[in-house]
Amino acid sequence: ESDAKVNSSSNNKYELRCIEELRLWYQETQCFYYSSTYDLTNSMQRSYNHDDTIPLWKRADERYFWNRAMLSELIDQVEDLF
Repeated sequence: ESDAKVNSSSNNKYELRCIEELRLWYQETQCFYYSSTYDLTNSMQRSYNHDDTIPLWKRADERYFWNRAMLSELIDQVEDLF
């Protein structure tokens, strides 16, 4: 049980660090849209029936996830954690 807490804590710290780095990285641009709580790539109709257990980046519509290639290394690291 304590190992699970340590893993969860380190995963949360890692996620927060990644989010902060991305926020700082894109802070200078005026054309980058980011949300950690809402899928910006799908319409409200499509988002209405989504599964909350699936991460946003997995639910994203590939047609509008233009920076997926750039984020692929981060995505691969996240997939390795789970």
